[in-house]
Amino acid sequence: MKLASVGIRRATLADASDLERVAGTAGSVLISADIRSWLKRPGIFSYLAEDSQPFGFVTVGPPDDELFEKGTGEVLGLCVEQQY
Repeated sequence: MKLASVGIRRATLADASDLERVAGTAGSVLISADIRSWLKRPGIFSYLAEDSQPFGFVTVGPPDDELFEKGTGEVLGLCVEQQY
């Protein structure tokens, strides 16, 4: 699919339903509770990719596992609709 332009911006809680839709159409196992929790927690950042509507997102934050070194981060969720 050829896109004229794509915007990437920080997602907010108001974008939760769009992120849930993208996760669902991308075949993700992410659940609504995960997505909404991430959007509310400090230190976790979600970025939304959109053209005429949102089609993908990535969520990053501190790792939940103590095996990671201090100061590192983790990709918590990554979803892109298949046609993109």
